[in-house]
Amino acid sequence: MRQTLLSALLLILPAGGIVTSPAIAMQEGVPTELDEQVADFIHYVKIARYDVAKDFGYLIIDADVSPEAFVDAIESGRFQDQTDRFRDAVGLALQVDDFPELAEVAASLEELFEDGKLQRARNPDEVTRNIEMLTANMRGRDIGTQRLVQAGEYAVPQLFDALLDSADAVRQERVRQVLIAMQAQAVMPLSVALENVRPEEQLIVLDVLGRIRYDQSVPFIQSVRASTDSPEVRTAADAALSRLGARAADELGGAWSFASLAERYYDEQTGVTSFPGEEYQLLWSYLPEAPARSLIATPIRSEVYHEAMAMRLTERALEGAPQSVDALALWVAANLRREIETPEGYDNPAYAADRREAMYFAVASGMSVSQRVLARALDDRNTMLARRAIDAMSRTAGGSSLWSSAEGRQPLLEALSYPNRRVQYDAALTLGAAQPKQTFAGAERVVPLLAGAVRDATSRYALVLADDAEVYQGYRTMLENDGFTVLPRSSSIGEAYDSVVSVPAVDLVVTAVSKDRAMAALPEVHGSSRLAAAPVLMMLPRREAAELSPRFERDRTVFVRAMDLSPQQFAAATEQLLEDAVGGVIDPEEAADYADRSIRVLRDLAVSRNEALPIAEATGPLIAAMGEVDGELEQRIAEVLAWVDRADAQQAIVDAAMTASGEQRIAMLGVAAGSAQRFGNKLEERQVQRVIDLALNATGEEGTAAAALMGSLNLANDQVLPLVLGD
Repeated sequence: MRQTLLSALLLILPAGGIVTSPAIAMQEGVPTELDEQVADFIHYVKIARYDVAKDFGYLIIDADVSPEAFVDAIESGRFQDQTDRFRDAVGLALQVDDFPELAEVAASLEELFEDGKLQRARNPDEVTRNIEMLTANMRGRDIGTQRLVQAGEYAVPQLFDALLDSADAVRQERVRQVLIAMQAQAVMPLSVALENVRPEEQLIVLDVLGRIRYDQSVPFIQSVRASTDSPEVRTAADAALSRLGARAADELGGAWSFASLAERYYDEQTGVTSFPGEEYQLLWSYLPEAPARSLIATPIRSEVYHEAMAMRLTERALEGAPQSVDALALWVAANLRREIETPEGYDNPAYAADRREAMYFAVASGMSVSQRVLARALDDRNTMLARRAIDAMSRTAGGSSLWSSAEGRQPLLEALSYPNRRVQYDAALTLGAAQPKQTFAGAERVVPLLAGAVRDATSRYALVLADDAEVYQGYRTMLENDGFTVLPRSSSIGEAYDSVVSVPAVDLVVTAVSKDRAMAALPEVHGSSRLAAAPVLMMLPRREAAELSPRFERDRTVFVRAMDLSPQQFAAATEQLLEDAVGGVIDPEEAADYADRSIRVLRDLAVSRNEALPIAEATGPLIAAMGEVDGELEQRIAEVLAWVDRADAQQAIVDAAMTASGEQRIAMLGVAAGSAQRFGNKLEERQVQRVIDLALNATGEEGTAAAALMGSLNLANDQVLPLVLGD
């Protein structure tokens, strides 16, 4: 995706990220006229006085001039057009390896210049002037065409008005040629307008859309053809569809074409993204009421643009095919993803603030839709969407419907092996709470996952790919300081296989190898069943990081950073990457919630003696967890183990009771007694003797609790007599 070099550099600059001038830049005698500053920047770069050139660059940046004013200073200042000289100077400055500050300044100035040219081309007054130039001489026509094409979608409303104005036939024809030259930039606004204008105007728009030959217009043309009463419009629609290699719509009026186009927007394909790398895209609507009828462009943040378009187009599909579960699932997925990706505090013009939350529609749509949304999320490795889909399933379904097939798949069962522990835990909790009566594929993973959630939900694992042991150790130290367990050094994904399969899931992959090898590792990570959901932090030399980072601008799972980041900047980068990709690491509060929910589900499975999900499979992890905690959590784990017909479970409960004190000991003795009542005495002799000793020596409630445990063990008379005779 397109992004200026400055935007790339800002990703890897030290904290703050913005170039600021040193005090030397304001020294006495430095010129303050913008034209002169630009000329001097160019001059000193060309004579290799990089220190002076840098200072003049700082002056321009600190002056906070508008992008358009900067373009004017370069193209039409007192020194005439300096565009070529400016571009040459920027190119030279970016190649100076031993003066990185100059490269940063040059990148800032280049972005300012490109932004200025774009803003000027998109200015409505400038668009009007450029349309007027279309009927001027050949040079004026060429300049006007070039600037209008550069303005792209921003110029289409005024061009559209001129296209429908038959009073000036010459301008009308030249506007038509400009719109055709715009290609994809003209398609969506013209397609939206097509269904809202008069039949005679539809003929004009259909001709333009057919000659542009970008197939985003196909569903709109099919819809018009299916609904029109005009034979001329129908013929023109057929001609346009023929040029586009499409057929006339079926009886559903283009519903499937709308759904297909919605999929392309959902996938955020480059071909349907008008302004790659920019903060905003444009949503189009048409106001048909005269005399103000016009095309209306609404800016919308790029983060939620594709979701808005996918939802709009899917709604059109559902109008024609209201029974389509797939179309409804696409709409629900897009709406959930919209909610996930909406920038904090942003008022989305495509989704009113008073409209219901996305989960409302997800749960209302039912199990079949949620399954499809989950399958889509798993395929896309979208962890946060997967969790929303599982949440919806847990609220609306139970029993075998949770693991039944959706178009030949069992998404919830697939989620048990998804390479992210939150998704695994969520799926296991949902399946466990359903209390299945019969076993199913993957059932053997549910109870161990729940037990793991009780014990080690806060653990986090990182894989570092590095050739150099010292480089590896540096990153390992920083990651360990941030709470990660770092797997042994590996140079490739294949070499790391044994380490990766030894842990529940890898939360982060850090590459500290060459750019080519880092790029080669990405598909290996994304294609690995154990790593596919792990975000990747690619550490590269500063220049290579600047070159590569634009390619991952909209990829929430990959960050590119410079290798010279400080430990604080590295920690901030990992935190932000994990937050963007998977919602951050599992913190202690969230881990406690997982533990609480898992224990409740495990206890319900134990009490019900569920045969499909046998609680005994959790024995080892729960015993280990009980040894690491105390208080209420220890007691709740013991209550689960008390339903396990195994000696090690009962023995662990008694050992925990003996090390406890006060109310905690009394409670644990009672839990141990419950285990003995159900399954008989499974204690070792040493433990039996400790219980007897406690019953002999303890007083009050503790003594009674110890005696109750002793009684539940069904001991021989000679073991009980000391209590009687002793009293």
